[in-house]
Amino acid sequence: MSDVVFEFLKLTAIAVLQVLELAFLVRSVLSLFDPMREWRLSGFLFLLTEPVVLPIRALLSKISGAAQSGPIDIAYMVTFLCVVVLEMILSML
Repeated sequence: MSDVVFEFLKLTAIAVLQVLELAFLVRSVLSLFDPMREWRLSGFLFLLTEPVVLPIRALLSKISGAAQSGPIDIAYMVTFLCVVVLEMILSML
């Protein structure tokens, strides 16, 4: 694979991860004002981010059932951190 194609794919993946990061952040802030996701933006961000969170949530529930109890969504935080770390790793390549 040529260097130009690799660099293009790398930058595209980083851009997608940055958009996903922003969606996670906006979703978490909007959840304070619209916890029932009645606003269109809240619903859209839920539909965008939840497919990414679901596998982590399922994995954490297998590891520990306590991960789902409480006011803080641990799976959401772990997924966000995974996206940030993946973006950092890609940017170092």
